[in-house]
Amino acid sequence: MNDVVSHSVAAPEDPQRLDARAALVRDRLKQVADPVALLESIFAYAPVALQIFNAAGHSILTNRTFIDMFGSEPPPEYNVLEDEIAERTGLLGLIRRAFGGETIRLPTTWYDPRQLEQVKVIDGNRVAIQATFTPLWDGEGNVGHVAAVFKDLTAERMQHELAEAERDLLRLIIQQSGDGIIVANADGVIEIFNPAAMLQHGISGLRAAPPDEWGARYGLETPAGQPLPLEDTPLYRALHGDKVVDGRWSVRRPDGTIRMLNGTSTPLARADGTRAGAVLIARDETERLAGEQERAALLERERLARAEAERANRVKDEFLAMLGHELRNPLAPIFTALELIELRGQVQSGRELQVIRRQVDHLSRLVDDLLDVSRITGGKVVLRQTAIRIQDVLDRAAEIASPLLDTRQQRLVVQLEPDLMVYADAHRLTQVISNLLTNAAKFSPHEGEIVARARRDAADVVIEVRDTGIGIAPDMLERVFDMFVQAHPSQTNERAGLGLGLTLVKSLVELHGGTVTVASGGLDRGSTFAVRIPAGVPDPLPVPAAEQQPRAASASKRILLVDDNVDAALMLGEALSFAEHDVVVAHDGPTALSKLAQFTPEVAILDLGMPVMDGYELASLLREQLGDSVLLVALSGYGQPGDRARTAAAGFHLHLVKPVTCNDVLAAIQHDRALPRA
Repeated sequence: MNDVVSHSVAAPEDPQRLDARAALVRDRLKQVADPVALLESIFAYAPVALQIFNAAGHSILTNRTFIDMFGSEPPPEYNVLEDEIAERTGLLGLIRRAFGGETIRLPTTWYDPRQLEQVKVIDGNRVAIQATFTPLWDGEGNVGHVAAVFKDLTAERMQHELAEAERDLLRLIIQQSGDGIIVANADGVIEIFNPAAMLQHGISGLRAAPPDEWGARYGLETPAGQPLPLEDTPLYRALHGDKVVDGRWSVRRPDGTIRMLNGTSTPLARADGTRAGAVLIARDETERLAGEQERAALLERERLARAEAERANRVKDEFLAMLGHELRNPLAPIFTALELIELRGQVQSGRELQVIRRQVDHLSRLVDDLLDVSRITGGKVVLRQTAIRIQDVLDRAAEIASPLLDTRQQRLVVQLEPDLMVYADAHRLTQVISNLLTNAAKFSPHEGEIVARARRDAADVVIEVRDTGIGIAPDMLERVFDMFVQAHPSQTNERAGLGLGLTLVKSLVELHGGTVTVASGGLDRGSTFAVRIPAGVPDPLPVPAAEQQPRAASASKRILLVDDNVDAALMLGEALSFAEHDVVVAHDGPTALSKLAQFTPEVAILDLGMPVMDGYELASLLREQLGDSVLLVALSGYGQPGDRARTAAAGFHLHLVKPVTCNDVLAAIQHDRALPRA
């Protein structure tokens, strides 16, 4: 921080003139009572720092101001002609010239006596000094002493250096700022155009221009791409006293590219309040705005994709529901015809009848699987969980899978730890295990063995179904639970399915808070499926009520059966007639209403999906003519909760889902209308 700025040298005075001046001073001092005391007081209390050196450069006198300024008096061994600080700052040569007879004024420099190396100074101050060295002549015309006068400029120097540091820092900030900074003076002349602003405007240097040329020179435009009026230019507005916050404009650079800018412009004023100019700080928001537009477009695409996915999901649900309905319609008369054959004792073709029965049951399960998948993926399945015995679940699952096991002459081995209980939906857990047993039976050889094992494992119950069948390839293990995936597409139709059984297993188990895994040693090495669900609290189970059998009709009922499926209506009508009920069959609403002139039904079984007049409208008209005396039973291929709610709201007492058994219908016509509807 030391520097050499300037110095001045006075030419040596004529010795005779010095002698004359000294003689004059001596004459005047004779008029003072104690001239020595006077000179001592002047030296000691002078307001400037004084130091006297002998001709050899040693300090022989210093005053109080000197000690206050430098913090201490130089030690006796100090020699100014060997001062390292003066040597480092380039001033030592000038000081030596003072000892040669020249008066020297040194430039302002920083001095700290504690930095001296030739002598040890413990106490000291760092000060900015301006020194004048004046030679003192003896009577023979030689330099006998040198007087040094020091002026303390520390405060001024610090203020100057602080101002310089602030200017340097401000200059660095302006030059290195990532924001564009433009400063104009009070006349509108641009004096600062930092590198970021040059980059924003696509120019390589400051090209000053009066305000009326700014638009053309710097490519100023509105965000819409129109020329920016001068009075709307943020810097121009600031020059006229307005502060602009969050101003937005665009710049068309010489290469044709466009940058979107956002900034703040502020008027500048001097300390006395006069106008000094204006400053503009601009930020390039091109990439941010492009990113926002891209994000907005992405969000819009995501919204459209989500809407399309939801629409596709609704279409899928509607399709599955319609498919279930359409599949159940032809199943209904087949189902009823089989029951009629059994009721009439027509068993001459017993083997063929068993084949038809198995295939109808298989089709019914496929329809149920389709609708279950739709309900689960749509979040419409509500579990009815109670404490249940695992033994009851395995028994019921084995009963459901037994037709396939018997057909393939397979042996089911059940290994069960006692008293295993879970808190689960008995129907859904039975569906899980029966699906696993059916799956194992389909892919195991004839006369093979399937093992179902249940055990306790810490806080869980684990149910395993193991087979010795064709196994699963390693690359299929992770996909085997996916919807519509066939692990063995090359197998015959005897083993084919929709690929929904294991998907239902996984979904239902996870709804219970459990997991299902599969392991296989590979092709032809069998498979093991393991279901793990939390164990239930061993509360006492309620004693199950005896299964209620369909009550035999205490008396013949008058039944109006309306269904546009002629085969289904005739078969069900025959079944009801066989049970000694008085049945009138119609295949559309208007025909059914025309029957009321000769027939007053006690029960009306109405198909919902009829043309011309659907079951809802027909039910309303029947209530108008017959009042509440008629029991209304809805018959439909749709069985979703929403479908049942709609029939209940329409006044139906019961909702039967096709295909229905004769026992289901016989039980329905005995329904107590005081019970909750549908």
